[in-house]
Amino acid sequence: MFYPGREHSLLNYGVKLSDIGESQAIERLRVALRQLALPSDWVGIGDDAAVCQTEPGLAVLTTVDMLVEEVHFKRSTIAPGDLGWKALAVNVSDIFGMGGVPRWCVVALALPGELKVSWLEEFYRGLAQAALAYDTRIVGGDTVGTPGPIVVSLSVIGQAQKPRLRSEACPGDLLVATGPHGLARAGHWALEHPLAAVSHAMAELAMRSQARPAPPGYPATLAALPRLALLDDSDGLGRSMTLLAEASGVAVVLQTNRLKIHPAVAAIAHAAGSDPLDWVLWGGEDYGLVGATPDLPSATGFRVIGKVEMGAGAWLEDSTGRHPLTNHAFRHF
Repeated sequence: MFYPGREHSLLNYGVKLSDIGESQAIERLRVALRQLALPSDWVGIGDDAAVCQTEPGLAVLTTVDMLVEEVHFKRSTIAPGDLGWKALAVNVSDIFGMGGVPRWCVVALALPGELKVSWLEEFYRGLAQAALAYDTRIVGGDTVGTPGPIVVSLSVIGQAQKPRLRSEACPGDLLVATGPHGLARAGHWALEHPLAAVSHAMAELAMRSQARPAPPGYPATLAALPRLALLDDSDGLGRSMTLLAEASGVAVVLQTNRLKIHPAVAAIAHAAGSDPLDWVLWGGEDYGLVGATPDLPSATGFRVIGKVEMGAGAWLEDSTGRHPLTNHAFRHF
């Protein structure tokens, strides 16, 4: 039992979440749960989704994502239907990042009482559109009132015959990814600066990528690969490189001459006075896939963007040499 004022074995109550950041906060949770050992063929904290082996040859994947008003979205810049779509898309992206397919979803909402009923109806129309697009069934959930901001939390359950983990990269592998990268970041800026001197067509494309992301499914052509490290690109390409390197205990080298910067990213970053490469590396919310494999079949939607070597850390290789990728990803705390 914990008594106020007494030293506690799991938490230092003088340290704030903002002092340690999200990664260290998650590690504290992992320590707090260490007595709840999982079966050896299950995967808990540390990947895109949890893996529970329920029967031979078929794993259940479970993921949850939360969207908080004024942190992940603003009502002034995203339509409720788009938010409904996005809430499901960011979850199915995690399932695809494990080499699986989404099956079922439960929805939890915290809503202020003054919210218009039409907002809720449009939200669910967008959610239903995404569910149809990704062949996912909405099977239940919970709705509560709140005096604070809107909170949207979805849990998606999927299945995989062979879950793909981010810890399976090896030296000699090709570093591969779908694209584009940085387009959602460009869309975020365009939404915040509607009067900027940017091509209307490019701004519309980028804003749609931000409001209605379209995660690519897990290509069937990858199922036959004997080994594939995989994760979804939700926090930016640079952050994905770091996660892959840490989980696999390897050095990941991202080569700039292999990166293709989308014209809309280049144009909008220029209007913003920013470096397009920074948006590619740290923009986030693109919800593509990043992986490492010894062989890449054709017609997968992936392209080679670098290599995996012995060593540690994530590196950026350009015409001036090799530089460590310093984490500039979004911090929750």
